[in-house]
Amino acid sequence: MATAGAGAAAATLRAWGAHVAGLETFESPDGKIALLKLTTSDGIEGWGQFGNKDVDLTVEIFHRRVAPAAMGALVRDPAALVERIVGFELNYKQLGVQLSKALAGLDAAVWDACGKFAQCTVCELLCARPLSAFPVYASSISRKIAPQDLADEMARLKQTHGVRAFKVKAGKRMQGLLARGQDPKSKQEDQWPGRTAAVLRAVREAVGPECELMVDANGAYPSPATDSTDGAFVDGVCKMLREYGVSFFEEPFFWCDYDAYRHLRDREGRAGLPVAGGEQEFRMDVWRAGLPLDIYQPDFGYAGGPSSILQIAQFARRDGRRFVPHSPQGDLHVVYALHVASALSDPQLDRIELACVDDGLCQVFIDTNGTVTSMPQITGTPLRLKHGHLDLEPQCHGWGVEIDPVWLRADGVKSRVFDAKEATSKRSNL
Repeated sequence: MATAGAGAAAATLRAWGAHVAGLETFESPDGKIALLKLTTSDGIEGWGQFGNKDVDLTVEIFHRRVAPAAMGALVRDPAALVERIVGFELNYKQLGVQLSKALAGLDAAVWDACGKFAQCTVCELLCARPLSAFPVYASSISRKIAPQDLADEMARLKQTHGVRAFKVKAGKRMQGLLARGQDPKSKQEDQWPGRTAAVLRAVREAVGPECELMVDANGAYPSPATDSTDGAFVDGVCKMLREYGVSFFEEPFFWCDYDAYRHLRDREGRAGLPVAGGEQEFRMDVWRAGLPLDIYQPDFGYAGGPSSILQIAQFARRDGRRFVPHSPQGDLHVVYALHVASALSDPQLDRIELACVDDGLCQVFIDTNGTVTSMPQITGTPLRLKHGHLDLEPQCHGWGVEIDPVWLRADGVKSRVFDAKEATSKRSNL
């Protein structure tokens, strides 16, 4: 496939005068995934995925708040198009995570169209280098699986696919906020008594001391600034994690309780254990100011798309933080992460996330050949996991993946075309 270097591609895009001429959304029958097809005035199609969860609401917001400003806009600068929509009159007092999730689909679709026009991948647009395989960490996304079953699956991924880093769940999701001001032990801080310690012990024994082990608490623990033990409880959790060689502690507290993170950062009980977070943070002014975290983890869906992720990567470099974009589902967000990670080549970005354990909740499956697929199967281009690295052989320009037409025509998939006449009537300030 012919490629264009970043310099040549940038010059090509600057001369591109096409605008957004068509927008069509597609929702999966199970309501878990929604895609956007953007068509330019010269016939190029770009595809993007909206942020996950409540996608029916996200699609409605897209048609009401994003599409009216996007129609007729120039396509050649994704970040400028996002700024145009944030400043659109219809979005006065409407900014928030749902708008960011809607913007994410548009932003990704614009990047896809830009790559196709410039006849290169998005990675090559960014850095003039071809897309490369990138190391991943295998991430369990459920607390329902038995500790030994989880450990056996992690050991299989190490043995069969060379994965060398693993992340597991700790505590009980969002329990920390409920325990505010109370004795943490009066609440069941674990999914079931002793689960976290059992998982850490089983997984560490299964994968060995040479593999990296990480923990995600999803806000399970109370702030050391407000709990009745004056932080001793969280100190005990940190001590347990260090005993099992955990390399970072993700989202121990409610996601935006940054006072709690500041308290933990200053506590001796943390003893240097790196703290990660930011997957739910959609406010760019907060990212710009800097977060009290050691590792920045913005999510492609919640932060507003690849343009925002690239900007947050600059903030991470400025602040001297590790940068590990959040992309736990086996969908297009993993593809975006692979392009961005390959383009940045930053020592602070050393792995991307890949969910791996099928317990009825996880959407990613890895077969014996290393083929990574998602449910539903939205692309005809498989990702492959080999020697602990995720690889994608691009089948086209842009993001390098073709949306499966069979999926688009499947029973229950809801499609909706935005009405250009409606857009014209709502663009009074543009």
